[in-house]
Amino acid sequence: MNKWWIVMAVVLAAVAGPARAGETFEYPEGDPAFSLRFPGSWTAEVNDQDALEALSGDETVYLVLWEIEDLDNLEGEMTATAEQLLSDVEFDDADEEITNKYGVKFWLKHGDGIEQESEEAVQFTIAVFGPSEERAFVMLYTIEKENATDESKRQFVNIMESINPVAAEEEEESEESEE
Repeated sequence: MNKWWIVMAVVLAAVAGPARAGETFEYPEGDPAFSLRFPGSWTAEVNDQDALEALSGDETVYLVLWEIEDLDNLEGEMTATAEQLLSDVEFDDADEEITNKYGVKFWLKHGDGIEQESEEAVQFTIAVFGPSEERAFVMLYTIEKENATDESKRQFVNIMESINPVAAEEEEESEESEE
């Protein structure tokens, strides 16, 4: 092997550095209830309605989340969310409940529909979760049916796993500073 290639590989490694890690967000802005982390290829921003929107790098996966005001009607909120952004909504029969590594509980509903803006057939998951007893959020995740992969589904699971209540983060930081 030529020494020039070795030198170039070392220079490129030094310049490129490590792969870009995903960005961590605290949400909502101004009064955060939790943080979450998106994969490095994703873009995310808070829109005009204070909802956090994220899009995968290949633009086949979309996620939006916001705080729920009416904590007494979570199922209604989930249905309204699906019908607001999708048409021809068909929910699967089974609901799912999971708890992530930070103790945040998620209630999930899955289904199929048509994205109103792009008119693409999508699979979707709506998750309602509460990082605290006083606050709840709804998250809609859609993926174009023809582009659904195990990797894109894994990314959604990783995003849910990353949701960490702000109070828990502050407690961890406090414990670390005491040591």
